[in-house]
Parts: sequence; C-alpha cells; structure tokens
Amino acid sequence: MRWIAYAAGAVSLILSFVITLQLTKPSKPLSPSAALLAKATVLDGPSLMMAVRSAALKGSSRVKGGVDGITRLNNDRVSLKGWAIETGNGGAPLVIIAYVDGKSELVSSTSGRRANLTSVIGPSEAAAAVNAAFEGTLSCPPGHKVIVIAIADDNEYGYFGATACQ
Repeated sequence: MRWIAYAAGAVSLILSFVITLQLTKPSKPLSPSAALLAKATVLDGPSLMMAVRSAALKGSSRVKGGVDGITRLNNDRVSLKGWAIETGNGGAPLVIIAYVDGKSELVSSTSGRRANLTSVIGPSEAAAAVNAAFEGTLSCPPGHKVIVIAIADDNEYGYFGATACQ
C-alpha cells in the first residue's frame, strides 16, 4: 500500500513539473526589426511607413489579418482580439504590435487555431490557420484609435488599419 502512495506522489510531482515548464516557457525573442518597430512612434499611416522603412520591413499581401473585436474592460483598458497569418509559411506564429497614441501598447504573437479562416484564405492554406489567433489587453481610452501590425519571420508585415476603441 505504501508504494502506491509513493508512486502517486511521484506521478503528481512529475506532472506538476511538466505543467510548470509549459506555463513558464519563455516566448520567442523579437527579431531586431520587430524590436525596432515596437519602439517606434506610430500615430498614423505616414508615421507607420517611416517606422517600417527604418526597421527594414517589407509590406506583403501574404500577411493577412484583422481585428475581430475590441471590448471595453474599464475606462482606460480594452481587450483586443483578432487573427493574422502569412500564407505559405506553414503556420509559423507572427508578431503582433498594437499602437495607441503613438506608443506600442501590446506586443504579442499569434497562437491558437482559427479553423474559420479557410473561407478567407482558402483550403490550400489551412495550415496557416494553426497559429492565427491573437488576444491581449491594452490601454486605449474611449475614442482613441488602435493601429495593429503583424510581422512575419521573413520581415514582411501586414497592416490591418486603425480601429476605434469605443
């Protein structure tokens, strides 16, 4: 009987160790170009173009995405949800940067499947939907706009426009 308790304790210890490793896994560091863009001041389209040129990024029609919604959490904070992919890259995650009032308020990456994207990207690119979802909270007062950018590993980017934080 005693060995059953020891075995259960050992299994519990190993399982908790594995779960802790997964929860504390460090995120992939930003590429130099993405890090440079995250530090840039982006207020509008022209300042975005200056920042992406300085970061040596290239606009690409292969980087697609959009903002699904912005939900007000309190007077200053919102939750931002959306998707971004790069067609032809097999589902590699993209870096997401969201700007409010010129400052990057959210730097994240895509993760999580979005099966509903096959109608947008086509069935041949279904693998790209593996790491497509993004979500985060950021400071965005009512009436201000959030500008969202997605950056692929090959330094191509997509710009999803400015969306008002209601």
